[in-house]
Amino acid sequence: MWSALSVSASAWLGSLPLVALYFNLWTPISLLANLALVPMAGITMASSFMALLTAPLFPSLASIGNSSAWFWMCGMIWISENTSRIPWAYFEVPGPSLSICFLYYISLGTWAIATTIRIKAIVIGVSIILAVGLIGIDLRKRGQQTTVTFLPIPNGDAIFIDAPGSRHDWMIDGGPVWCASRFLDPFLVKQPMTARFQNHLLTHGDKQHIEILGSFIEQNPPHRIVISPMKFRSNFYRRSIETFQTEGHQVESLAAPQKIGPWEILYPHPHTNPSPADDAAIVLLGEFNGIKLLLLSDLNRAVQKEILNDHPTLEVDLISLNLPNDLEPPNRYVLSQLNPQAIIVTGSDSSKGNRWVGTLRESFFSVQTKLFFTGTDGTVTLTIDHSGVQVTTMSGTQHELRNRSH
Repeated sequence: MWSALSVSASAWLGSLPLVALYFNLWTPISLLANLALVPMAGITMASSFMALLTAPLFPSLASIGNSSAWFWMCGMIWISENTSRIPWAYFEVPGPSLSICFLYYISLGTWAIATTIRIKAIVIGVSIILAVGLIGIDLRKRGQQTTVTFLPIPNGDAIFIDAPGSRHDWMIDGGPVWCASRFLDPFLVKQPMTARFQNHLLTHGDKQHIEILGSFIEQNPPHRIVISPMKFRSNFYRRSIETFQTEGHQVESLAAPQKIGPWEILYPHPHTNPSPADDAAIVLLGEFNGIKLLLLSDLNRAVQKEILNDHPTLEVDLISLNLPNDLEPPNRYVLSQLNPQAIIVTGSDSSKGNRWVGTLRESFFSVQTKLFFTGTDGTVTLTIDHSGVQVTTMSGTQHELRNRSH
């Protein structure tokens, strides 16, 4: 029994940081489950190896080996699934940094080969001190960075801004509710504990942009919800706003040229009377460490030109465009005047969407302007500090943009 427990503990300790890093889980139940799973895995491998050796000459024995391996594998799956349903079996945690993982394995190996209890205690103490130092360095680094994440929502937007201090963290739109388990929940699990996202801004007045917010705020009460002053015809939107107000959430209606935290609203103005309703979407200009980010949404060409007329000297480093429903190309003159270093297009990976992005890539931008599309690149993350912007996509693309304000 002691031997089996030692093997189980060794397997759990050895995989602990990797499970947290790649799956964002801490699984104390593994100590108990591994008591059965480790010997069952050994029997499974032995049965598979027997089937491999006997297959050329004794097919019947190979069949028995394969059946045995399948039986034990099914048993392992059954045990894993049922132990995971036990209360407190696992906890979702932010992934540790690579430096913490490296320190953990060095400390674990040193502790294992230590010959006396005194030396083991010293190893534990030094490791704790070093871990606290590394966490402090990581927190200080995060305190100087702003991270903007664009999730690959097929219809609508889901943009998260993790700025220094939780008061400046924002969730913009969110998308339809079916996207929660596929996109939103996996993203939120990986966020550091300092990322709160209790400020929300709804750029549109339709279901596909805001539906997910209702379920989100049940677990994450927001400080406030900012909406457009325009009157949208969507019944779902109007009912949602009424519900938020009834539940005691702070709902604010803001228009250009008002400011909210690091953001300035460029559009719409209080007197705006757009048609269709999509052209009432809120346009935001944010500045982080000297980097200017313009969230231009899916406004039509005329409204884009109107925004430029209101701000004729405006130049930005980054622009976010949402794939428009009618696939009308953006205003070439406006985008060239804005002179961005990179464009992030959010929307669906469809044949029409890909053609729209392809046209944008070929016709409108110079080689110096980088184009990213969540439909094909997946999640796009901007890490902004004083030196510039690090653009990282789920597809593996990385690109650095300089800070032109220096």
